Amino acid sequence: MKRMRVLFGQRRMQLLVTAAVLLLAAGVVVGSGANFSTSAASADNVFTAGIVGALPNDAMLLDLGPMAPGNTYTGTVEVENSGNVAGNFYMAATDVLNYELDGATLTATDLASRLEVRITPWGAPQSEWISLPALEAGSDMLCGSLDPGTTGQVVVEVQFINGDLVAGSRGADNAYQEIVTKATLNWIVVSTPEV
Repeated sequence: MKRMRVLFGQRRMQLLVTAAVLLLAAGVVVGSGANFSTSAASADNVFTAGIVGALPNDAMLLDLGPMAPGNTYTGTVEVENSGNVAGNFYMAATDVLNYELDGATLTATDLASRLEVRITPWGAPQSEWISLPALEAGSDMLCGSLDPGTTGQVVVEVQFINGDLVAGSRGADNAYQEIVTKATLNWIVVSTPEV
């Protein structure tokens, strides 16, 4: 035992350095195992955004009249999804203007304020009655969803509010005789996510 003490005492530093070198060498050998790796590229991947589009059938424009107070008039409009993705279609009105009977002279007589609209679309419940000015002011109506290349029809009812009932007197609507209201029906399309 004495001999071991003497042996280790004299060469302690040599043994520690040798042990450290051996541990370091063992770590290098274990840590640098023979691993193979490779990589490959898949080039020319393409990601294309789709388009939504609305193509109204201009052969089915509304031309309702002559209108009388208290009556409701019905017409049908049609739109096609001209895009390549499905979309929810909404109908709104813009450019609501009142004209004299000639259709060219603007007038201050606001027949549009006496008109209410209700739609029965292909893919949504029948709407409530809404005034034409409110429809112009941004109250668009959901008509339903269309896949690319398909069409939908909307039954549009226009009601001429009877001013006699509002004012309580006869002849309250006389100012609206021979007034023409023109409006642009706009189709708003919002793409629908695939599930």
